[in-house]
Amino acid sequence: MSRNKVEKSKKKGSFQQVRKRVNSISRRVDEFYTRLDGSSSITSPERKDSYNDCDKLKTEIESLSSELSSLPKADDDGSLQDFNEQKRKEQQKLENLKSKLDKISEQLEPDEVEEDYFRYDSFIHVCILS
Repeated sequence: MSRNKVEKSKKKGSFQQVRKRVNSISRRVDEFYTRLDGSSSITSPERKDSYNDCDKLKTEIESLSSELSSLPKADDDGSLQDFNEQKRKEQQKLENLKSKLDKISEQLEPDEVEEDYFRYDSFIHVCILS
């Protein structure tokens, strides 16, 4: 295979790889949402863990969104307009996922009383273990 064909296949593959990662993170967000939706009484430690998980997913989405934005068009038979449309659709999926996670995050964000509890609880664990 010539060098030019290898470079083309890498570029073409990179969009497909990003698309697969978008689909993967979409499934993970749906699973995360389902897990939270199924637990009517989430305890404070679970709530904090879920808040952290939500934050990690949002960070991953932001990184993937940035990567998607910087992808160049592969020199294949498809038109630039088609490529840009596909990119826009994937970008929109990521924006929708991030919006969903932002709403979840607001619900999970610990209030001041919970924050004090976590600090006190951590302090007690440190004292007991010392």
